[in-house]
Amino acid sequence: MQHHVRCGVFRRNDQQIRRQSALGIREPVGFRWANAAIIAIRTATSSLTGLVRQINYLNEESLFVGDLEHIQDEAERRAIPTTGR
Repeated sequence: MQHHVRCGVFRRNDQQIRRQSALGIREPVGFRWANAAIIAIRTATSSLTGLVRQINYLNEESLFVGDLEHIQDEAERRAIPTTGR
């Protein structure tokens, strides 16, 4: 049963190719590879952009943590002693 379905698919593709050839429309095989490459590049670019944004966010948060530690140390140093002096 699958063999018949495959033949029908191939037959339709053959007919489409003949129609395109009759109209002068030809899609080179390299064009398909170029489309796949473009999709791959866009996907990778999107992933890298997300990674850079996360690293930037992590860097900003670490600066806040560093400031907080500095403020806590400074507060301990400036604290009024419980003994009065």
